[in-house]
Amino acid sequence: MSIESWKEEFYPVSARECAPDEEIEHSLKKWKGLLIENVNKHGLVYSFGDLKEVESPVIFPIDNTTCALCVKYHTRYDEEEEESCKECPIVIATGVVCYDAASPYRGSTPWFEWIGNHNPKPMIKMLEDTLEYHKIHKG
Repeated sequence: MSIESWKEEFYPVSARECAPDEEIEHSLKKWKGLLIENVNKHGLVYSFGDLKEVESPVIFPIDNTTCALCVKYHTRYDEEEEESCKECPIVIATGVVCYDAASPYRGSTPWFEWIGNHNPKPMIKMLEDTLEYHKIHKG
């Protein structure tokens, strides 16, 4: 097992190649792949917020380059932009940015729960809530 086998199961299409309107599902699938049982199943380990093959330099980054939502909606703060990611379905559904300290998801931000504790569950919950919201509101 390897990062390649993990990608086949949980990340078969890159974030940049994700089909329009499938970004939430794409992101949710990736984050479910980060649950420890799925990481172990593919013989991987957590490494500073990324996935890594044991005894190998091969890593898979868990960041805005591998998030279909970030690829499409992430904006940088600048003089004209007051809110980062304001068009992101997560923000529309939950009212918070996944890395926002005001997040109601487990007392910490889902992103920092991942970085600090390798805990993907708050991000999974946030994405499930987002998916449910968008299914209801988009018909």
